[in-house]
Parts: sequence; C-alpha cells; structure tokens
Amino acid sequence: LRQVGQDVADGIKTVGMACFVHSNHWLSLIIDGSHHTIYFGDSFGHEAPDLIHHAVKWWLGLHTPISFKWKALACTHQQDQYSCGILAVNAIAHHFHLQAYSLLISLTPDVLDAVRMQIGVSVIDIHLHTLSVGLS
Repeated sequence: LRQVGQDVADGIKTVGMACFVHSNHWLSLIIDGSHHTIYFGDSFGHEAPDLIHHAVKWWLGLHTPISFKWKALACTHQQDQYSCGILAVNAIAHHFHLQAYSLLISLTPDVLDAVRMQIGVSVIDIHLHTLSVGLS
C-alpha cells in the first residue's frame, strides 16, 4: 500500500476503489496521480463524507505535499436501497474503460441481477487466474 501511494504521488498510477461507509453504503473513489485529482461518486448524489476526505488527505499526505482537487465521478443514480455496490463498481469500471463499460441506465430488476452475476463471475475469474496452484 505504501508503494501504491508513492506511485500515485509520483503520477505513475491511478487507483480506483469502492468504499464502504455507515455500515450500509458503497461509494466510488478514484485517485488520479497524474492529474492530482480525486474523483468521487455516490449513487445517491451526496458529497464525499468528511471521513473519506480526511482519510484520503491523510494517506496522500504520507506521500506528497501536493493538494489534490476533488471532482464528481459519473455515477448512475440509485433508485432502490440495495444497488449501491454494483453502481459503485460500474462507475469505477466506466471511468477506466469508457468503451467497455457504459454507465447503467435501465435499472430494472433483471438488469441489476445480470450485472450482479457478471461482477460475481469476474471476481471468481480473477481469483482463479491469480491462484498460485493449478486447478484440475
């Protein structure tokens, strides 16, 4: 984590993450070292909580004295009480790969279920490809 912070500070890396807050909500955060910008997305449209501001400022302060500016991250508006996780992941994927991942528009239950399945399969696929032992 220290090296990632240094790479962000040096403008070598951009990192994206989903943040879990208030024990019930996922947010999107992207820290772009090359542009000294923090992109923040909340599917309910809220500003970044102070907790996130302070944590990011503290972490970046360990690696650079440069102040990063905060900007809104494109994120689909949540229409229920439980889709924040997939919308947070979708916003991050869309930011990094505009052509491959469009923002979710139609939030029907079938679309949301399909996206949940896609994310689950992707997580399992990545895990299986990073195992150090072969599977037969």
